[in-house]
Amino acid sequence: MYDVEWTDAAAEDLYLKAPSDVAEELLAISRDALDLPPSQYGGPLGDKRWRRGVSRQRQKELDAVAGTLHDLDRSGPQACDYILVYQERGVLKSRYRVLAVISNGELAAAVNEYPNLDTPPWID
Repeated sequence: MYDVEWTDAAAEDLYLKAPSDVAEELLAISRDALDLPPSQYGGPLGDKRWRRGVSRQRQKELDAVAGTLHDLDRSGPQACDYILVYQERGVLKSRYRVLAVISNGELAAAVNEYPNLDTPPWID
């Protein structure tokens, strides 16, 4: 088990961006899944880490049907539509600090801000 704290900015993100039921699920995920090893649902991000809004149980369910045509998607907003950006803060005891909540829409918009990714960089 570990401790988790939220910055004011992250808490504001959470409640402004996510419906209340999804926000509650993201809070639960922050208390339970930030210590999981890197995977397609989270990993390093420079000196920070990221975690998609996928609980331990949901990750097991998704991994079990990976590569099949079985669809576990639900309609409407879901926790997996959001990403938690956080830092590990503990030395003797695991402690995490959530810094931001990013929606899939924000992530897509940020990717669209990059210059043409198909163009190789010039090499001198």
